[in-house]
Amino acid sequence: MIGVCKIEIGNIEPYLSSFDVTLIPDTITYGENSIIIIRALDQYGNVYNPSEELKVNLTVNNPDYGQFMLPDGILCDSLNHIDYQLVLNGSIKYISNGEYPHEPQRIVVTVSKSDDVSKRGDGKVVVKPSLDHFAVTIVPDTIAHTDTATIMVQAKDKYNRDITIPGSTLLDFSLDAIGEKYGSLLSPDSLQAKTLVGIGYGDAKVGKVRYIADGVNPIGCVPQEVVITISKSDDASKRGSDSVFVKCKIDYVRFAQGDPRWGDDDYDTYIDTVINSDTTYYKIRRKGCALTCMAMVLKAAGVDTDPYRLNRWMVENDGFWGPAVIWRSVNNYPNNDKVEYIGRFGRGLPDTVTLSFSEINPYLRKCYFIIAQVKNPDTQNNHWIILAGKENREYSIVDPGEHRTTLVAYENKVYRVIIYKKKNGCINHN
Repeated sequence: MIGVCKIEIGNIEPYLSSFDVTLIPDTITYGENSIIIIRALDQYGNVYNPSEELKVNLTVNNPDYGQFMLPDGILCDSLNHIDYQLVLNGSIKYISNGEYPHEPQRIVVTVSKSDDVSKRGDGKVVVKPSLDHFAVTIVPDTIAHTDTATIMVQAKDKYNRDITIPGSTLLDFSLDAIGEKYGSLLSPDSLQAKTLVGIGYGDAKVGKVRYIADGVNPIGCVPQEVVITISKSDDASKRGSDSVFVKCKIDYVRFAQGDPRWGDDDYDTYIDTVINSDTTYYKIRRKGCALTCMAMVLKAAGVDTDPYRLNRWMVENDGFWGPAVIWRSVNNYPNNDKVEYIGRFGRGLPDTVTLSFSEINPYLRKCYFIIAQVKNPDTQNNHWIILAGKENREYSIVDPGEHRTTLVAYENKVYRVIIYKKKNGCINHN
């Protein structure tokens, strides 16, 4: 026979078993504090309300990174025999005021019953390096007029190490006076302004803010340095800056000397042949490369003209010397308040001495208008072109004859240059 035993257990009174410890917030940066919230728990995991006066101890796993702060501001490395009710209402805080964390540190706060440390509980807070400044990188670091550059921002600590801050952190972007003159800022949604306020760090970090050089074209100037500053919206001391250089840009309209609109017009009164008192003159398509280059310079500077009109005016106003153009004659061209002749250098063909590009580059850098003499590879005669720019080691050209686009077509050799400058091109700048 099998018997069944029944044991009745009476109600067991709740007793203190452990502590639930929470730190709010659970992630702080160096110098900030976190509120310690403690709840006593019974053996069933329920909130325990002690009938007796309960005293607790508070310790941390690593006291090097911070201390406990009492309601009256007193700081302690550890706390012993603290009234439970004081901790219960969140009056005690953990403040990260110790050693600077070079990387995020996990701090464990342990609360235990003063007379029985087996009754305990742990809470955690992560202490991160604090924001000290922003590193700003602008790519590319040099742009031409009308081009854009991307601005990227990275939060840094005081040791210049990358740190993580919330993407919702708001930043302000501003330009110096030079930056305002030569361009504008573009927000992530393409809003254009001289100052941007309240841009999210998440957007700024990945380069969604740009600078566009849509202001004054710095023709006649060396590249102009624009300083862009980024600061934390609620704390301007957290800031950073970088520079982008805006260089001038000339947009040439190519005129071809053989264009039917003027190619068959007489070039000055330069005689080609005389047969039985019948005089034939050279045409612009054959001899008008220098004239056409002069027209391109005037047009690029903002003067309304073309080779046909310029040729007619020069014929009537002594703009030629025999078969050669008088380079400075454009200074007196009607409505030309834009550009002026400033000089020439180089021996010129048929002398075979070529110019050094170290002499030419400073003028290109400032967007002076340069007409260059080269040797036609087909005829070996002299020819005039526009020397338009330099990118890395390659020189771009605008050719009124053949539609050649780089100086390589002329073996990178220049024998003489004619220099024009935009009037009032760079007031109060280099």
